[in-house]
Amino acid sequence: MYNYAVNNPIKVIYPDGRDAIYTFDPKTNTITVTAAIYYQSAGFGKMGDEGKQKNMDWINKQLKEIYKDGMVKIGEQTYTVKFDVKAEIKDVKEKDLKRGENIMNIDTNVQRDNVSTGGKGPGVNDIGTIATPGTIADIHEIGHMLGFKDRYTDYENASNLSDWRSIAHDGYQNDLMGSGGQNLNQSHYDDVVNYTNFKLVQGQRHLLPQYRSNSVSPSGMIDENRQSSVNPADVPTGWRPSKK
Repeated sequence: MYNYAVNNPIKVIYPDGRDAIYTFDPKTNTITVTAAIYYQSAGFGKMGDEGKQKNMDWINKQLKEIYKDGMVKIGEQTYTVKFDVKAEIKDVKEKDLKRGENIMNIDTNVQRDNVSTGGKGPGVNDIGTIATPGTIADIHEIGHMLGFKDRYTDYENASNLSDWRSIAHDGYQNDLMGSGGQNLNQSHYDDVVNYTNFKLVQGQRHLLPQYRSNSVSPSGMIDENRQSSVNPADVPTGWRPSKK
């Protein structure tokens, strides 16, 4: 059925949406989401330079095609949301990361049963782990680094617990964070605007101009309060939410 890794059990250590930068330009009502993703060279193993570059070219192509510009209208105001997200191979240590920079490790030993949460606390840089570079899983996990939560639920066959699948939430069947589709639905753009407006516009309206900032890094998933769930019609008979 649906799975963010295209029905391939590539699993990850999830980043948790803590180190993108949202910058607001009030003159144009534009919010730009910026992030740098550094892949560690050691994780590519014996893959040659050409193979590594091919992976990075594909990842950056997908980042550009999926994280497209979007428009959001709230009342009489119209906002533009832009993404400036790039990936490259760069060996860097966590302590040397700057704001807006993230590490993506590659670990072929990552399994479904040992998924855990990346990041160490509010305001720190994100570190994620994937099993294999160059799949839609990369783009999905980078979505977490930008502040978006999962929009799917893992289900298992009650009569065969080794049989499992991820089912996208209703409305997210073709969405990157739900099914691993090559698309972002409107809710993601809405949440970027709502979060930025809350933090930068509403949150700073009582501050003197010299104390205001035009950018913010999300301290968690920006869409945490947006509820979604699986459509019961999408669940096969005899299946239940996974206990793993």
